[in-house]
Amino acid sequence: MQQAGIGITQDLKKLPMLFHHKSRHFSHSTVPYPRVEIAQDLPRQTTGDTSPATLWTSFNWHALTLDGSPEGEFEKLSRESGEDWKELLETLSRT
Repeated sequence: MQQAGIGITQDLKKLPMLFHHKSRHFSHSTVPYPRVEIAQDLPRQTTGDTSPATLWTSFNWHALTLDGSPEGEFEKLSRESGEDWKELLETLSRT
């Protein structure tokens, strides 16, 4: 089953995006999310006009980061550690 171009097994907490340097906006290749524009360019992660990015979602906050950037690494590590805590808390609640 597919919905809006995303398989049901895809992790919706981490959605691949692209940042377009010339027009300074983030987009997704198949899902018609609203275009997110920013006032300034970001450091290029590639030699082309686009850089890979990630839309991170959760109940508490959302973030758009360039892949390979310090901000992207921070977001990844903070969410991974949160998942570790969730698993630990669930284990403790069963004891």
